[in-house]
Amino acid sequence: MIRLGLLGHPVAHSRSSSVHAALGTQLGLEVRYSLHDVAPDDLANAIQRARDDGFTGLNLTLPHKCAAAGFASELSVRARRAGAVNTLRLSDLHGDNTDGEGLLRDLELGLGLSLRGMRVLVLGASGAARGATAALTQRELGRLVVANRDPARAAALAADIPGVEVMRYDELALAAFDLIVNATSASLADQLPPLPADPYAGAAYDMVVADQATVFQRWAIERGAILAADGWGMMVEQAALSWVSWGLPAPDPTPLLQPERVLRR
Repeated sequence: MIRLGLLGHPVAHSRSSSVHAALGTQLGLEVRYSLHDVAPDDLANAIQRARDDGFTGLNLTLPHKCAAAGFASELSVRARRAGAVNTLRLSDLHGDNTDGEGLLRDLELGLGLSLRGMRVLVLGASGAARGATAALTQRELGRLVVANRDPARAAALAADIPGVEVMRYDELALAAFDLIVNATSASLADQLPPLPADPYAGAAYDMVVADQATVFQRWAIERGAILAADGWGMMVEQAALSWVSWGLPAPDPTPLLQPERVLRR
């Protein structure tokens, strides 16, 4: 039995358990992937409990990704670049960030987008946004802008990740972008970031996963977006990458992808 888990606050909405169970079945391995609602001040204890209970690895989600970097004994290049950890190998507390690479794989392989020269807007400045922007800077983009309700958090992200511009929401003109990535958790509450009501003809990506199309996906299509994807493909891709980071066999995420989750105009 391979024990894996997700630490977050909240965490009950996560679909990760079914994804990791399917990856285990694919490889003929018995996997138990459990969800743990952990308050920020209990993160250190939760990590230690998982180690004591024989867990192989953990994923970290909101709001723990930045804090988890401080509990890792070493960080991968991806985690150092992002300043955030979403994957922790418990045998040696190796911290990795598979979010950004998972996003790139879904954008490029799953959706067939060519990122070179694209003008990209990332909404949010959380650990998820850090993983996304750090990965996007590895592509030859035309422009990479971050907008956040708290300008200080956006400025801190830009200071840590070279090549990122910062704008206020009220400064945005959507026609200036080819891809908008929603790295906020607003869709979980069926809410939108304070975006302008401009027409928008590019692509949209919501990192949230829900049972139905998210409010951000619907907003994008109504504005004229060519496509609007939710975060399912990214979740599947980063889950498979997490297995490798944990020292487990590499699964194939392709059978778990769900193209019908992408809205197209």
